[in-house]
Amino acid sequence: TRIAAFQPNNLPPLVDITVTPQPGDPVIVPPGGLVFDYDVTVDNNGSTTLNAQIWNTVSLPTGEEVGPFPKAIFPQSITVPAGGTFSGTFTMEVPSRVRPNTYTFNMKVGTFPNVQLDRDTFTIIKTPGPATSEVAGGADGWEPVVVASSAKPERFVLDQNYPNPFNPSTVIRYGLPEATHVKLTVYNTLGQRVATLVDGYQSAGFKTVKWDGRDSSGHTVSAGIYVYRLEAGDRVLIKKMAFTK
Repeated sequence: TRIAAFQPNNLPPLVDITVTPQPGDPVIVPPGGLVFDYDVTVDNNGSTTLNAQIWNTVSLPTGEEVGPFPKAIFPQSITVPAGGTFSGTFTMEVPSRVRPNTYTFNMKVGTFPNVQLDRDTFTIIKTPGPATSEVAGGADGWEPVVVASSAKPERFVLDQNYPNPFNPSTVIRYGLPEATHVKLTVYNTLGQRVATLVDGYQSAGFKTVKWDGRDSSGHTVSAGIYVYRLEAGDRVLIKKMAFTK
């Protein structure tokens, strides 16, 4: 029996990731959504330093995986010495727009997005009830709330957010005369990035994005003036907005 314990199949994995939601498993999400913290540890049981990335995804009932959340943080590079452990606490937001269902939260370690050394999971259950979001997003509501119009503007447009000032949320509308890569980012007055609302290729047309006044870690921002910056192709448009308490 002791000899069998030294067989390769009985050795601990070289890389072992553990994810623990602070509310407990499963995480029960009320209709209005939930922001919660979760703890991640990565044990390097190998004899060499581990240079890897960690990231999360959410598995939908269809088997499709979406994420990571938030994209401003993940994938995150980590370095773990031989025999050492990485540990960190992160914040996850389940928006109110997410459809009631049971989802699997996956925490992975490896090389983003396709090389997976190990993963750990927990369950998220979104309970039914009155929706508090005006617009349902894609992928069962997990993707950003972006609404496209069939109309196409003649030039790049960035409208003033509405309402402004706002609390707790506001809507930003912009227009694309042609398909291009779009990045819509919120900054504070110190020039520090607060949240990335859109980062991807989009078709031509008018788009609408809802911002809930939270930063990339899921925390509500302080009252004050914020700048939202639209990068579309080689064009950059900037406007200001005010968040009140």
